[in-house]
Amino acid sequence: SYDKATMGSYKDFVPNHYILGYNLVAQARKDWGIEIWDHTLNKVGRSPWMIVPFSEGIRDITTLSKTEFYKSSMGKLKSGWAAQAKENSGGAFKLITLPPKKYFTNYIRPFYTDKGTIIAEKKSLDDISRFVEIDNDGNEHIIFTPGYYYSGTLTYANGLLAWAEREYDLRWQNRNFAIIKTFDVKTGSVKKLTSKTRYFAPSLSRDGKRLVAVEVTEENNYSLVVIDAATGMPIKKFPTPENYFPTHPAWSDDGDKIVSILIGDQGKCISLFDVESGRVDYLTEFSYSEISKAVIHGEQVLFVGSYSGVDNLYVLDMPSGRISKVSSMPFGTTDPLFSADGNSALCANYTSDGFEIAEISLIADNWMPLQRVKNTGVKLYETLAQQDGQFLDPENIPETNHEIKKYPKLKNLFNIHSWAPLSIDANNLDVNPGVSILSQNMLSSSFTTLGYEWNINESSGKYYLNYSYQGWFPIFDFRVDYGKRKSFTHDTAGQRIDFSWMETNFSTKVRVPLNLTSDKYSRFLQPSVEFVYQQLDIDDDAPGSFSKSNFKTLNYRLYFSNLIKRVERDMYPKWGQVLDLNARSSPFSGDSLGGMFAAETRLYFPGIIRHHSFNIYAAYQKRFDDTRYYSTIARYPRGYTGQFSDELSSFAFNYKFPIFYPDFSLSSLAYLKRVKANLFYDYAVGEYEGQNTTYRSTGIELFVDLHILRFLAPFELGYRLIYLPDPSGFKSEFLFSINLNAL
Repeated sequence: SYDKATMGSYKDFVPNHYILGYNLVAQARKDWGIEIWDHTLNKVGRSPWMIVPFSEGIRDITTLSKTEFYKSSMGKLKSGWAAQAKENSGGAFKLITLPPKKYFTNYIRPFYTDKGTIIAEKKSLDDISRFVEIDNDGNEHIIFTPGYYYSGTLTYANGLLAWAEREYDLRWQNRNFAIIKTFDVKTGSVKKLTSKTRYFAPSLSRDGKRLVAVEVTEENNYSLVVIDAATGMPIKKFPTPENYFPTHPAWSDDGDKIVSILIGDQGKCISLFDVESGRVDYLTEFSYSEISKAVIHGEQVLFVGSYSGVDNLYVLDMPSGRISKVSSMPFGTTDPLFSADGNSALCANYTSDGFEIAEISLIADNWMPLQRVKNTGVKLYETLAQQDGQFLDPENIPETNHEIKKYPKLKNLFNIHSWAPLSIDANNLDVNPGVSILSQNMLSSSFTTLGYEWNINESSGKYYLNYSYQGWFPIFDFRVDYGKRKSFTHDTAGQRIDFSWMETNFSTKVRVPLNLTSDKYSRFLQPSVEFVYQQLDIDDDAPGSFSKSNFKTLNYRLYFSNLIKRVERDMYPKWGQVLDLNARSSPFSGDSLGGMFAAETRLYFPGIIRHHSFNIYAAYQKRFDDTRYYSTIARYPRGYTGQFSDELSSFAFNYKFPIFYPDFSLSSLAYLKRVKANLFYDYAVGEYEGQNTTYRSTGIELFVDLHILRFLAPFELGYRLIYLPDPSGFKSEFLFSINLNAL
């Protein structure tokens, strides 16, 4: 359905927005001309007050609703794809026996082992990426679970696995590295082979003693680097001619040559590097035909080509230069690998359930010369090229030498890029009624939010300004807000007295976010110190006990998290720990606000069934000098409000699990992706003026993940039913949140 295609699914694999967008945009231009998107996007930009300007823009040109337009376009594409698949069927190949698939699963980067088994990279909709070994009967076992690595970079030889993994900078979010790691299958030892490098697409030599990788410098200079697979030390480095970009290098059987596909302004070509001399031979002419993943055996190069409109395997005979088609997979293939004798090849064959592993016989009698290969693709690009009427010709681009000069950071701190009919705090992912104007400079070092926020509970609003400068190692955050506040008290007779005041708040915070991520765990540490100034101007009709006053406090915080990788289906990480320490004080002369200390932790454990989560919350909080100024940090059990304690110990036990994945549309109002529940039991003991009070609650929370009005960011609606010990009984609450991370 249209909703499922655009907003995804937890149940089934759905291609991403780029794939969907390209096909719909190109098919629409073929059917309706270039004006369909010019008109539609102009309507979106010029009519932001309309509820569905995008849909109305499509209707203006096509007379179809957005959903009807989608069905029409996909129907035409389906016909073209069916004809294309029929033309590419009939090639002989054998599927390797794999465990039964319950969910969409990709097996890519297959390798033969000396034991007759196959090692591959496995990624499932239902699980994180694994390196697995598969025997002849289709039994598989997990060899190793990598960390945050670059998918599709697994290489294997002589009992050694290697891959490229992300290494994050300690402080700078937009800088990371590509390092090489290895795993010895026989000993089970993991080795970090390089550090702070930018090495991609590693490939092990047949004996497993050397490794070649693509190096990309920060200045975008490209080289092939040969390194020692035992020590990680560079042995040789080959800068590419004309700074062509090399992709997926692979060794010859004797280790004397490296084959790689080079990308330049003239397109792509297959090249051969001599390891000893560094000489580069071009085995094909540069062309714009899509080719990739070349491997070599003897005098033959096996690679993936899209000459027929579908990715299939082709062989280049080096002495003659002839190219022949050797496979006819209906939907495409990738990751070819010669067998040791060169008589067959492994590859990853695409199906609707994900990539499977196939073996193809390399018998020349069944090959088709490239001259006879017919392109049966739907060729959407032809319409785009004809309508645009011109091509980007590198030869016609004038050579321009731009003056290099110092960038004035101070003059470019502000760059307003968005506004929203909501009050948005991007740092805390908070959303409230109001309006926001957002600014982010070109270096992503200066962030500003200016807005107005409405407090529903108090029926009052405030103006605010948030500014964060992140160009230094510590981050400096500033906030100022001004607005009206409302509250109430009771007189000696118990009569309610409403009163209000004008409140001005100013805060400045220094924090140091440290990314300690490594292996399978995402680790984050952030210490911070914050100064807060608060000015209260009480109205004249307020009770006598309230008067104009100001307060100055210091807040100290240390936050740490250690969370294992997870897939989108997981409720929470399978394993994880979070620790949050807070201390607040008022050391300034004239203030008598006392202080407060609070510690919170949350521990995550796997549930009974995959994607279920059991987690424990524990917290301790203590106030000093009997003050109510500081807001409560430790959580009271669900269902209790307006409580106060000098000292509080709190615990919560949660078991959260998915119920089902409906993928159900309520017309254009909402799209339901998942229904889930949480069973909880909360317990706390609070002490106030020497008296202890016990708080308990238990209950269930029901949640629905959905998109409202086809808004791409997912919402979460919930209902909480709580049982409190007598005399409270049952209590219910409605819950609502929006996932700003998805915006």
